[in-house]
Amino acid sequence: MNFFELINMCLYELNMKQIINFEEPDSDNLAEIKQIINNINIRICKTCLNNNYFFSANEHGKYCKEMVMPADKSIIPYGLGDKIIIYGACVEYTRNPWHSKFAYWLNNYYDGINLLNEFIRNLK
Repeated sequence: MNFFELINMCLYELNMKQIINFEEPDSDNLAEIKQIINNINIRICKTCLNNNYFFSANEHGKYCKEMVMPADKSIIPYGLGDKIIIYGACVEYTRNPWHSKFAYWLNNYYDGINLLNEFIRNLK
């Protein structure tokens, strides 16, 4: 998923209004969600992938530090990063273990981390 899709999936999971156009003015909530998505992506790239330099790539394949543009993508292997980033962002955004979906999000986040670690082990 690209940055735009990740944002909308987080908004959907959080039961918030999704964005139609990436150029819409950021509300405080949207700006916070964008930052959380990048923070999680950076954390996973550093800890699981042992990558301290580049954490995303733009639509032309050029590596960059953060996802900024709608088409930017995480460098976490396809399919694994989406689950980690979306559910991790929901957990970090709500920070409320009593939220009705918190356990679901947390379980999916950890499941994604475990799948990524297994994928990495199988590469070695």
